[in-house]
Amino acid sequence: MPRQIEVTVDRQGHLNVNFIGFRGTECHEEAEMLRRALRDIGLLAAPIRIEEKSEEEMLAETREPEPVKERGAGQVGPR
Repeated sequence: MPRQIEVTVDRQGHLNVNFIGFRGTECHEEAEMLRRALRDIGLLAAPIRIEEKSEEEMLAETREPEPVKERGAGQVGPR
C-alpha cells in the first residue's frame, strides 16, 4: 500500500492526521516534517493527543496485496 497522510479539519479548527502505510516510527518523522511545513506558512499545529497504531494495524496497512493469479491457456472452469 502506498503511504498516505490523511488530514481532516473540524469546525473548531482541530486537525486529525492519520498516517497510513508507514512502518515503525517513520510516521513520527513525517509528522515533524508536516508540522514544520505548516509552521512555514504560518499555521501552528501542536499535538494534543497521539494514538499509536497496534502492530496488527501497521502490518495490515503495509502488507503487499496478494497478486492476482492469471488463468492459464486451456484451463476450463467458472470465472
